[in-house]
Amino acid sequence: MTRCTSFTLVIAIWSTSTIAAEPGQPVDARRPNETATLGELPAHARLLEPPAALVEPLKKGRFTIAKHPPAMRFARLPNQRGLPDNDTWLYSHWGDAVSASDGNFYVAFGDHQAVPGHAWICRLNPLSGKIDIVVDVNKMLKPSKGKYSPGKIHAPLIDAGDGYLYFMPYRGSEKYADTPFGFSGGHLMRYHMETSLTQDLGIPLPHCSVPHIVFDPAVGQLYLFGRSCPSMPEPRHNKFGVYDVVRQRLIHIAPDLCAPEEAPRAAIVGGDGRVWYGTESHVMAVYDPRSNSTSLTNTPVIADVRTNRSTKQVETQYYLRTASGPNGAGMAFCLTWAAHFHAFNTNTGTFQPLGVRSFLNEVSQGKSLYTGTVEWGPGRQKLYYVPGSHGGTHVHGTSLVQFDPATRKHKVLAFLQDYVREKTNFPLGGTYGLAFNKDYSQLCILWNDERIGNAPERERRVGVMLVAIPQSEH
Repeated sequence: MTRCTSFTLVIAIWSTSTIAAEPGQPVDARRPNETATLGELPAHARLLEPPAALVEPLKKGRFTIAKHPPAMRFARLPNQRGLPDNDTWLYSHWGDAVSASDGNFYVAFGDHQAVPGHAWICRLNPLSGKIDIVVDVNKMLKPSKGKYSPGKIHAPLIDAGDGYLYFMPYRGSEKYADTPFGFSGGHLMRYHMETSLTQDLGIPLPHCSVPHIVFDPAVGQLYLFGRSCPSMPEPRHNKFGVYDVVRQRLIHIAPDLCAPEEAPRAAIVGGDGRVWYGTESHVMAVYDPRSNSTSLTNTPVIADVRTNRSTKQVETQYYLRTASGPNGAGMAFCLTWAAHFHAFNTNTGTFQPLGVRSFLNEVSQGKSLYTGTVEWGPGRQKLYYVPGSHGGTHVHGTSLVQFDPATRKHKVLAFLQDYVREKTNFPLGGTYGLAFNKDYSQLCILWNDERIGNAPERERRVGVMLVAIPQSEH
């Protein structure tokens, strides 16, 4: 790790009273009548046919294509029959999926609203293909009319290895995350996978909503990255917090030093328990569980040079958008907002540019659709991702891509868009949710759909897919 600067962030050890209340009683928050079932999409040669725009880049060797197409199963998530109320903008998902220790996948989605907002967690049984809503957040919070309730779950769902799934609902419209609407901070909750009961653990970061969480199983700690909300008294600032899942309390809090609009959406946990994240000071901060302290390092945050849409000025943006966990050598792999790949050495705390951008940017330099999540494959040798998390995946046929950090080459495992749209009438837009099961036989992908042509924004929905990647293609 690089030498830390003499500047050390303010540390506060918070007791359980810091959380708005003692953990609440477990509640059955299921919606038992809301279910769906995956439908079969057999493997087909069409999945390996590139769209016309990619034929020339393929001839030039900018990427390769798998030899064997995957089989898939697909369904729209339940409880999306109509619009819950007149203010609903869209159904959407914004957080990572998880392959849990009970053998099921779990995914989250919401209606993007705040007064009222609605958010849910679904359990997907890969054997039966059945999808159930196991958490209705509003059954936990019981918001009164005209008061805030979260319309998203933005942070990843976390299986902490104690039988619980931890999660934090996220604000919908930011203007409603304010005191007049009853907002005082995002709640940390946990779902018990055996009993299907959900428990509210309170508000760990007051006046913040949390868009990102990482977990270190070695020390049993959740790392929470909070974005300040209008209810916070001035001066507002984002917060970084450490929550001990055994003691059920926050044990450390510090300003994360990112600008309010740039709360971290990615962080890197090393094998020794340290966690790194980017700061407004354009250097990485590191939390060390041995000293329970956060400090700044000398490592610059990886940067992009891009044109500001509003001012048309060329700017340098310091932003870590996506990060994997480390492999056996301690190397994590990261993407900037403009999709440049970097390696991060968790032993030394330093970045190494790889000189490679995401698959989409390699074949079309005019595009800069970012990637919101990457997932390791078998043995943590290769990474899997879908470029264009926030939409626009149709421009590259909605490619499921494998990236080999050793060779720095991309391989497309399937062009999903045309085949899936023809079979399901669901236009795949982008994903923030990828999760392999333990034997890597199934990859769960959570999808937002996409406005293509004249499709109205308010009719957007969320779907989920299980992809059986042939073993020969790993």
